[in-house]
Order: sequence, then structure tokens, then C-alpha cells
Amino acid sequence: MSSDAAEMPDQEHLAKLVQENEFFHSLMGHFLDRIYFKDLQSRIVYGNPSYVQLFGRKSLGEILGKTDHDFFSSDHAGAAFQDEQEIIRTGVPKLNLEEMETWPDGRITWCSTSKAPLKNREGKIVGTLGISRDTTEQKATQEALRKSEADYRRLAEELADTNSRLAEANAALQEMSFKDPLTLLWNRRFVTNQLPEDVALAERAYRNLSDTNVDRILLNVDILFAMIDVDHFKEVNDRFGHQAGDLVLQQMGEVLRKAARNSDMVARVGGEEFLVVARQMARADSGVVAERIRASVEAYPFRIDEKTTIRLTCSVGFSVYPTLSWNTSAFTWEQIVAMADQCLYAAKNSGRNAWVGIIPDTHRPRESYGQLPEDIGELVRSGILPTVSSLKTPVNWR
Repeated sequence: MSSDAAEMPDQEHLAKLVQENEFFHSLMGHFLDRIYFKDLQSRIVYGNPSYVQLFGRKSLGEILGKTDHDFFSSDHAGAAFQDEQEIIRTGVPKLNLEEMETWPDGRITWCSTSKAPLKNREGKIVGTLGISRDTTEQKATQEALRKSEADYRRLAEELADTNSRLAEANAALQEMSFKDPLTLLWNRRFVTNQLPEDVALAERAYRNLSDTNVDRILLNVDILFAMIDVDHFKEVNDRFGHQAGDLVLQQMGEVLRKAARNSDMVARVGGEEFLVVARQMARADSGVVAERIRASVEAYPFRIDEKTTIRLTCSVGFSVYPTLSWNTSAFTWEQIVAMADQCLYAAKNSGRNAWVGIIPDTHRPRESYGQLPEDIGELVRSGILPTVSSLKTPVNWR
């Protein structure tokens, strides 16, 4: 190093210092990062080989005294100049800046840069020191990853949306398959699918009470099966036509829905036959439910067209689960519905606009039943199971 360096102006001293120190040059040559010094006017006074190669040059002499304006676009060069002048003015470094390098030919590269004030022995700022690392490939990888993540999220959202729409469509299709298209009530298929579960729940509830002294006949653990048939419905079709008959069936569905509880199942199971399944109720209230259904139909003005309404009645037959308290699984739900159907025919044979039902006594001892007939019709007609009705005359079981 020259002995008269201390007498040189600071910037010339800086340039001479870095250019004459062979150890410094050798050391800087091992760094892949770009290391450079600039004077107070942001002119290059030193750059290691990595920095020289950035500009496509072979030797340091080719870039000495030049500024970023000689290599980069005016926007990028101007921004870099402002940063360096701020560092010189404040003495505060700028660390880990993400810089987009724009070149005159339109190329864009990226780097991570840290810049700090360069001071002489007296602590006076004489320029800036910069260290930068090329992050173009890393940036491209990050951008590709970001795009992939965005694409993945988009696809995931689209898939979730598709799955949601598919689930809604499947649910709608399943509901359609369980609904009667004319009345929009549940159909026989739904009844067949749902009742085994309802009966199993009731059976479990009944068995849980088997070791208690609670009077189970007063508890809401029974299921009422009520079959309903529109009286003289054929006359409606014959007199007013099948379109009017369809209107009557639709209105019948509405009447039954309103007469039933929200928790009850209302289904159309035949031409003019309907089924109401009242879950979690006391069997002692069965007659009240049947009468509410009968009275609701009798009181309703069925509309045939814009000018014509008619009055109709219905017949109701019902049975209760469990039929035998000492054997809750003695009869399947199909057999219990068949009992209700037998009671329905008895109501019709006894004059219509009436209800007939089976309400077995849970206190009755098993021995008093004797041998039960296997045929459901015979069992109902035999009188072994206690029946009730709204009739003032004996029930006609023919």
C-alpha cells in the first residue's frame, strides 16, 4: 500500500486501497456473492469477480468509475442511487432488500441486497458497501410454487364445490326417490327404509323400562301406526274426473300434514290410502290422534275447481307398537301395519267416517292371551287383542 495514501482525498484513497491490496483481491475472489464498493457519487470503486461478471465484463477496470445507469434501466438505476444516497446521508444500512434488476434489453433478474455505509479510519462516511446474491432461480421456484399452491387451492375449492353440489344433487335425488310425486308426501319406499330404525329405537326404550315400576302405558315410548282411506273416493273420480281426484289427494296430504305433529311421518302408500306414523307417544292418546285425523278431513272443504268444493270423510284404522309388552319383538312392523289395515277395513265395513284401533293393555298378564293365531287377520278379528273405536255400534269385522 502506498505511503502517501493518507494524504489523498478519501475517495481516491479508497480506490487505491482496494486496488493495491493483493490479499483483499484474493479473498474477495472466493465469494460467489457480489461484493462492491461505491464512492459518494455512487460510482464503482471496487467489485469482486462475481460483481464484474454480473455486467458481462472480464476485468474490474471495465466497470471502475461507472454507475448503475451505465448498466441497468433508468428506473432500477435511479432507485439504487436513491438508496445509496440515503445510506450516505443517514448512516443507516439497508439489509436484505429484495431487488428486481431490470436491464436495457428487457431482461429481469432478482437479487437479495444489503448495503451499508463505508467509513474511513476517522469514522467519516466515504461511500457505500454492497453485498448482493442472485435469487432469480429461487424467485422463479417460489413463483412456480406459489402458482402451484394457488392452482392446488383453486382445484381443491372447485373439487369441494363440485362434491358439495354432487352431494346436494344426490340428496335431492334420494329425497325424490322417497317422495310421492303427486302429494309430495313420503312414499312406501321411505316407510320401508325408515320404520325398522324407528321400531328398534322404541324397542330399546321399552326394554330400558322393563326393570322399573313406572307405568309404561303412560310414557311416550310407543309408536302409533294409523292407516287412512278416503271414503267413496271412486265416486269423486267417476263424477269429476281423475284430475279432480288428483287435486283431492293433494289436499288430503295437506290435511294430514296439519293434523299430524312435525315429528310424525305422513306417507301415501296406495291410491287413496295414507299412513301416519306417530313416534314417541303414549298409546292412551291413540284414539285422540285418530279422531283428530277423522275430524280434520270431515271439516275440510275439498276444492274440485275454482267454483266447486265438496265434503269428504275418511276411515282410520290403527295399531300400536309394541303390541305385546312381554314380547316387544313378537310382531314385525309390517305385521303391525297389517293389523292397522285390518282395523281400517273394519271401520269402512262399519259405516265409514270412523276409526277403529288396537290398543293392547300392557298390564294384562301373558297367560291370559292363550294361543295367539298366526294369521294377522284372524288375530285381529278374534278379539284377543283389545280394540277401541269411535263407533256407537259394534265393529263389523267381516
